[in-house]
Amino acid sequence: MTTSNILAFKNFLAYLGDKFSIIDSYFDHLKEKKVSYIEHLVFSTNIAYMLSTASVKAFIHAIYPDLFTTSSTELNANLTHELDSVKTD
Repeated sequence: MTTSNILAFKNFLAYLGDKFSIIDSYFDHLKEKKVSYIEHLVFSTNIAYMLSTASVKAFIHAIYPDLFTTSSTELNANLTHELDSVKTD
């Protein structure tokens, strides 16, 4: 993704955030974590993608152990990084 594409995507998310801001007040979890609905949607979808990809890799590794030999370790590092980056105020 180029810098201009990333900027366009961030602008699009900001636009969506404005449109969905009323939804934010419906969910206690969003208030507790101090995130918008769109921020939560993007973050949680990313985590789901990481876990589903890792699941497929683990299944393939179970059948053929020479493939994806470090995928679980990489998942752990990536999940730790993502979860540590979350606002905790």
